[in-house]
Parts: sequence; C-alpha cells; structure tokens
Amino acid sequence: MRRLDSRAGVTLIEILIVTAIIALIGGISYPSIVAGVDSMRLRSASDQVVAFVTQAMDQAQRKQLPVEFRVAPKLNTLTARSMDLSFEKTLVIDDPVHLVSAQGGEEERRFLMYPGGTPPAVRIELETKDKRRRSVTVDPLTGFAEAK
Repeated sequence: MRRLDSRAGVTLIEILIVTAIIALIGGISYPSIVAGVDSMRLRSASDQVVAFVTQAMDQAQRKQLPVEFRVAPKLNTLTARSMDLSFEKTLVIDDPVHLVSAQGGEEERRFLMYPGGTPPAVRIELETKDKRRRSVTVDPLTGFAEAK
C-alpha cells in the first residue's frame, strides 16, 4: 500500500490567497476598463453622427433637393429627410451616450442642406454618463463633417 505524501497538492490557504489576489487585481482594473469601454462607445457614436451628416449632405447633392436635418437632444435622435420624402433616415444614439446640444441649445434644431449651396455650420455635442464629451462639427467652408 502506498502512503500519501503530506507535501503533495495545494492547500486551502494557498487557493484562498490566489483567489484574493485575482479579486484585488480585478477590482483595481475594473474602473479603467469601464472608462475605456465608454470612450469607445463615445467615439463610435460620434463616428456614426459624422457618417449620418455626410450622408444627408450627399443626398442633397444627388437628389438636387433640399434635405432637412433635425437634431433632437431630448429624443436622442438625428433625422434627415428630403423635401419629396424619397429619402428619410433616423439615427438613434444608444445609451450611455446622449445628445447634449446642437449649436449650444438643448431644444430641437433643424437645418436645411441645399444642393450646391454652403452647408450649415452645425455643431452637435455628445456626452457620456461620466461627463466625457465629444463634438461633431460641419465646416461651412469645406463642407466636411468631423468629430473632435
């Protein structure tokens, strides 16, 4: 018969120490991971807004009709539609990112984009729950939308 060696294996105390160290590392790194995820969501939302504004300006050129661009911070949505209603699109900004303002106000704003005309100077502010902000602007000289 074989006798078990008392030094073989892992003790309960060793397992508890390793578990405590893993929990401590997880607790320390959790806030930075959450902040990183929120930053990625904010960047993704601002990129979606840039693409949406660009698409609305492109539709005005293609259809040769004015396109109404509406920013509704209370509803957390952007809407674009052509005057003949052949183009209508809505972008809903998902939580935890919120539309804070358009041109500095919290009320719904409407802009008209004319074919061949100068695009309106639009500034849309996005914000996360931890007050990180990013703005999307349309430069009326170049006609390009960009996130800053």
